[in-house]
Amino acid sequence: ASSAVAPEILPAAHLALDLHLDAGSLAPTPGDLNAAGTIALSDVQVAPPEPKGVGLSVRALSITLDQLQVAGMLATQAATNQGDVHLRGKVHVADPSVSVAGTKAPAASVKTIDLTLDEISAPALLAKHGGDGAGVADSDIRVRGKLNLVEPRVAAANAKEFAVAAKSVDVGFDEVLIPNAQHLKPGPMRVRLRDVSIASPNVQVTRTKEGIVLPQLTGAPAGSPQSQPAAAKE
Repeated sequence: ASSAVAPEILPAAHLALDLHLDAGSLAPTPGDLNAAGTIALSDVQVAPPEPKGVGLSVRALSITLDQLQVAGMLATQAATNQGDVHLRGKVHVADPSVSVAGTKAPAASVKTIDLTLDEISAPALLAKHGGDGAGVADSDIRVRGKLNLVEPRVAAANAKEFAVAAKSVDVGFDEVLIPNAQHLKPGPMRVRLRDVSIASPNVQVTRTKEGIVLPQLTGAPAGSPQSQPAAAKE
């Protein structure tokens, strides 16, 4: 089976890599895998098979690895911390948007998304274990960092009926605990936020006899009545 992405799902994208690797005997700790650098994608167009008629575009996406360490990944003998993963870095996304066939404006868009990962600690995440989940570490994956959204916006085909936007959204998280999904009995995810800030929020909704108008994330055929923006209500 091929792992290639079908061209109809990912019709366009440009990839650039600038990575530095220290592995095996060259790593500061022999047997570890260390990486730093940048992975960048630009002009990304994605057309997922479901839901039909929905497309995702991103002008630029970059992942900066300040530090990625996988303990004992290439070690010849088992170690107590083998498979531990530690990561620090940043994710930057420019002009992501979600579009629906038959509408002129994106259903959702953000000018920029910046995710700062101060720490990701995943004990034994990549350790060798049985396929039945036996031997999987019981420790949670710990994440600390902050998220910044600039000019997020979600709107219906007729923005006068439904639109939610803000100048910016900032969320700091002191600790996010994510259970190891490979464990036999993974626990719940827990989140402890530091602060949440929303600048200049703007919400516009319309209530009809069927309820509140919401964006449709299924594409209607072009020219069909469902694909035409609804007239604004007085």
